[in-house]
Amino acid sequence: MAKDNIRQPVRWMRENIFVTRDGVAYGIWKLEGQAYGLGTIAQKESVRAKHQDFFQALTGEATLLGLVTTSS
Repeated sequence: MAKDNIRQPVRWMRENIFVTRDGVAYGIWKLEGQAYGLGTIAQKESVRAKHQDFFQALTGEATLLGLVTTSS
């Protein structure tokens, strides 16, 4: 096994921020969508539009993460 394969890729972590061995800082967040439960069709469409606007507003490396959503 090569020595580079066993090196830790993360230099340090604190709460939701971590820095890689190369000095690149990343932040991790878990986001939960707005609930609409038994709302009307118009309310559900409004919430879906807000979620879509949020996802499309993400720029930079956030777009590399890939987003998974469910809708009913």
